[in-house]
Parts: sequence; C-alpha cells; structure tokens
Amino acid sequence: MRPGSVPSNQTYRLTGALIDIIKDSTDVRFNLAWTYGEFLNDAAQRLGTSEVLDASIMALVTAHAAICTRRKDRTTALVQYSNALCTLRRTLDDPVKACHANTLCAIVVLLLCQGMNGAEGSRWTGHCEGAAQILRVRGFYNPNDAFERKILLCLRGPVLFESMFNERIDLSPQEWRLLVDASFREATPEDEMMRCISHLRDFLRQYRKARHDQGVLLDLVSELQVHYRTMQGLLADQRERLGAYEADNAAHFKSSITTRVHSGYQSAFGVGLVIAIAYNCVLSGLSPDDTGLISDSASFVADVLDLAKNACRYRPLGSSYIALCLGAAWVGTMDVNAKLAVERAWDDYGGDFAPGLEKPPIAELEWTTRQLRLQDADPGQPASPLDLPRFVLGAA
Repeated sequence: MRPGSVPSNQTYRLTGALIDIIKDSTDVRFNLAWTYGEFLNDAAQRLGTSEVLDASIMALVTAHAAICTRRKDRTTALVQYSNALCTLRRTLDDPVKACHANTLCAIVVLLLCQGMNGAEGSRWTGHCEGAAQILRVRGFYNPNDAFERKILLCLRGPVLFESMFNERIDLSPQEWRLLVDASFREATPEDEMMRCISHLRDFLRQYRKARHDQGVLLDLVSELQVHYRTMQGLLADQRERLGAYEADNAAHFKSSITTRVHSGYQSAFGVGLVIAIAYNCVLSGLSPDDTGLISDSASFVADVLDLAKNACRYRPLGSSYIALCLGAAWVGTMDVNAKLAVERAWDDYGGDFAPGLEKPPIAELEWTTRQLRLQDADPGQPASPLDLPRFVLGAA
C-alpha cells in the first residue's frame, strides 16, 4: 500500500487469499511461492497500489483454487483471467504504467494463470514477448530493487525456452546476457543451466542462417558439443545432489523445510533433464546414428520416468514441472516402447495438468521433435511446443 493510504476491504480479502497460498506453513503441494518464486511475497505487499497487479493476482488466486481442487469447470477462473488481460491492455496504453515493475509482475502472474487454466488455439499468448519488449523499453532492472530482480529471475526461464522457437523474442546480445545472469545471489548450478539453454538458443538461430555454410556449421557444432558436455556435467551434479539429499533425509520428508528443499532439488534436476534432452535432440539431428547420443537419450528417459514416480508425493503444484519433463522425454526418444512408457506416465499425471493437457499433445510434441532434430529449417509461427509457462515457470 502507498504510505498513508487505507486498504479497502477488497484489498484485505485479496491480500489474505494470496498470503494463504504462499505462506511457509502452506504445504509444498499447494504453495505458489515455493513452486514459482519469492516475488509473490513481494507482490502481496503491493496489492492496492496497482490495478493490473490486483487483477492478475485475483486471476491467480481463482486459478489456484480450481487446479488444487481438480475442478473441471474453469469458468470463474477464465473470467478472472479475461478481466486481468483487459486490465493489462489498458495499462500498456499508458507508457509510464507499462514500464512499472508492478506491470512486469502482472505479466509473470498471467503466465502462471495461463499454465493453470490451459489455453485454446495458439500457445503463444504474447506474455513472454510482451515482457521482453517492456524490458527493452524500460531497461532490464534496477540492481538495487530486490523485487525487480526476483521478477527477472522468475521470468528468464520462460523467455529463454520460448525464444528457441519464437524469433519474435529478439533481444540484443547484451540484453540476453543480462537476462541469463539475472541472479542476484552467488552463481548456482541453476544459473549455469540457464546459460546452457541460452547457448542452445543461439545455436538454433545461427544454424537457420548458416546451415548451408559447412565451414561455419562445423564450428557451431563443435561449440555445441562442448556445451552439451558442460550440461551433462551439471546434470550429473544435480543427480548426485538429489540422491545425497534423499539418502540423508529419508526419514524426515514430513517436515515442511525438508519437503521444500527436496521438491526444489527434484525440480532443478527435472529442468536439467529437459535441457540435456534438447541438446541431445539437436546433436542427434546432425548425427542420427551416434550410439553415444542414443545411449544418453535412453538414460535421460529413464531418469524422467523415475523422477515422475518419485515426485508424485508433491502433486499437484510441487510436481507441476513433470509435464515439461515428460514432454521432453517423448521428444527425446525415437524408441516406440519408450514413448509408450512416457505416455502412460502422462496418463497418471493427467488430472493435475491444465485443461487440454490431460493427454499428451502429440501434434505439438511431433512439431517440437522436428524443430529440435533440425528437420524444419524455419520454426514459422505454429503452436509453442513444450510451452514452458504452463509447466515450469520459475522452476529454474
């Protein structure tokens, strides 16, 4: 609230509803802040100061209730989401409000809502594009503002992933570096994984331009192989960290702190698997008979299936990234039996995912396969494949 202002009853109710689903005592299965980012704690303190932020949080609270109760009728949630979109459009018409941190926060919140509500037609709502445009206009962030840093930390994963396929997200090299290095803490393995996905994004864009120039292409592939080995090392570290934590705390997984850390380690490992699979797909597209890549692929799929089995205790929100992992595993293997195993795991989780994702979106996954295996030179403007905002916003 603004200093000296008096919050309305509606603001009190909205703030209370948000706090109930982000406070530390809320179970990891339903806790939005633990799943998507600490910026939501800051957002709660700003309610009543921004119409667009209020509208987006109202949409989020409503969507959260629907997904946690497995409510099939999402009418109320969709109405609130629509209202928030209308408010966002009005806000973006004001050049001052459009560049405010509250507006950027609202866009991230609407990405969360999209993930919970599902989406009809094209998966690209324009939220990632819009956020990137706002960042370009306003400058990336005030390094002294913790709220803005937290927003950017949450936003970088979706923007990086979608930019692999959506070339309308077009930032300068310096802006990409600022986005990738958004962490305001000491560098973490998750930060390194974001750099790896940035390198893969760069390769895909350069490949489309230089695929007929063998000299340039050889250099690009050589560099990509180096980054793949780096990603494999990071993934091995994540696997070891997760395994060690499980071994040391097997008897204490009912504690809120332990489950929060465990779920976070699982999520980080899952995102790492997705990135490693993406690298493997691209390199396999260039060398389809490489037995090492085929072996890696089988190992990655096995890891995803094992992770899906172990993460089920944190359903629905604490394991929301599993849809991304399963989608990547399906894309990452050419083995029919492995694909069927992934589809069975998807069926087990289907009730947790947004409407339209109860079953694997085969057409979208096939499109993703063609893109990552370099079978389509131009991504065009089809539906976004893995649709990160719907699955794993903020997990990395």
